[in-house]
Amino acid sequence: MDSARLRQLASDLRADREDLDRILGEAERCLHDLIDRAPSYLELRGAGDIVRDFYNVVEHFFERVAVEMNGGLPAGRDSHAQLLRRMSRPVEEDRPAVTDNALRDRLQQYLRFRHLFRHGYGFSLDWAKLVPLLEEMGDLGPELRRQLDGFIEAIEELSAELD
Repeated sequence: MDSARLRQLASDLRADREDLDRILGEAERCLHDLIDRAPSYLELRGAGDIVRDFYNVVEHFFERVAVEMNGGLPAGRDSHAQLLRRMSRPVEEDRPAVTDNALRDRLQQYLRFRHLFRHGYGFSLDWAKLVPLLEEMGDLGPELRRQLDGFIEAIEELSAELD
């Protein structure tokens, strides 16, 4: 991969990171707004969207890396789980791991939720189950940011070495 493509990848990944920050802010506002009351039907669906969007932006980041640095996305029934696993492993001489195993394990609950959200119905959402996911997003945010930013910096360093 040439340095120009790596610089473009780093730029695209930074945009994904900005989207992640927006979604984490939405999760925080959602919890704050609904701390003293049960959500309405539409608010509950909106909270589900926020949790789904959280994993979507993380997976979008991973997809960019897989396409640009690994030659493509995994295929098959468990392709999303494979992608998550692959991002926690370095590819020798091609790229470092994007996340560590502990972060990967924490993200798996959001992958599962996203699958259920996509293939289920909004009326089946349960606020009592969404609250811990929204709260965990706030706890997970700093470590996720640190690891994604570290990966972006590694890509930028690799680009500079190729110049």
